[in-house]
Parts: sequence; structure tokens; C-alpha cells
Amino acid sequence: MGNTPDQQVNEMADALVRALNHLQYAATLLPVPIKLAPVVPGMAAEEIAESIKQFRKLLEEEPVTEDIKYHYDEAALNILAALDITRIAVNEIIDWRYDGVHMVCTNSINASTLG
Repeated sequence: MGNTPDQQVNEMADALVRALNHLQYAATLLPVPIKLAPVVPGMAAEEIAESIKQFRKLLEEEPVTEDIKYHYDEAALNILAALDITRIAVNEIIDWRYDGVHMVCTNSINASTLG
């Protein structure tokens, strides 16, 4: 864990980017590939959230089992949760928020791998 609040927030952002990149790749493996908006430096959390919300809508129409949809949706929801926790942590970093972001990002990666 980073020593300063800024380092911790940067590490949380890195965890989010890893989870997003993993979901972006996994989404291309669906029968009807879904392309999420690429994450670029300085991208607003709202833009990322909108991309994930659009992904969730498109996922409903995928010709896959409900189990597969569940795992992909779980991955997306974990990313949205990490975004919310990170937004809160920017104002007040607390160890459990840092740990929580890393946990839900790891859960997202695991879920999209199972999908």
C-alpha cells in the first residue's frame, strides 16, 4: 500500500484500469463482441460508468447462458462499485476503502474470467 493518500488513490486507479482492461478483453470474446470505450488518462469516472452501463444493456441481448451473463454482469458491477469507492476515497482515504477497491477489482477480473 502506498505511503501517502495520493499514492493510494493512484494505486486504486491502477487497479480499476486493470479490471477495466480485463473486462474489455473478455467482452471481445462474446459471441457478439462488445467493445467498451477505451480508458484514457484523465477520463472522467462518469464516462467510464456510462460505458459500463451500456455494456450491461448490450449484455442482455448476448446469445449466451444466464450463467455467463451473470459473471460478466458481476464483473461490470464490481467495476462500478470500485469507481464509487474511489470517488469517496479521493476526499477521505481510509484503509478499508483502499482494500475494498482492490477486492472488488480482483472480483471483477475473476468474474469476467469465469464468463
